[in-house]
Amino acid sequence: MEDLTNIRETTNLRREQRGVFHNWSFYQLRKFIEYKAQAKGTPVLFVNPKNTSKTCSHCGYLAPGNRKSQTLFTCQACGIGLNADFNASQNIRQLGISLLSSLSVNQRNVGGYRPADKLTA
Repeated sequence: MEDLTNIRETTNLRREQRGVFHNWSFYQLRKFIEYKAQAKGTPVLFVNPKNTSKTCSHCGYLAPGNRKSQTLFTCQACGIGLNADFNASQNIRQLGISLLSSLSVNQRNVGGYRPADKLTA
């Protein structure tokens, strides 16, 4: 998942969007997801979302021009066209997989260890 820490300070919004955005509980969403994941025995990892919306999930090419609009991602290198949110989610997924694979077996299996509490990339 995206690490949403400090999102209110790092996001630029139009005036009419601010009220809704600042009343939304990102922390509460995080806790709900952690609770459900822990019940299923699934780790929750938080990654830095920087450039995930501008990087091609297919070839890895990073360019601001890849993000054509709010909804459309078109890679300038390989030409693949995807929904922008789907493309970013695939990049976040891959960052999580990389982070998880960098953990040793002992780190993943320590009793009571919850990656969501310990890891940010």
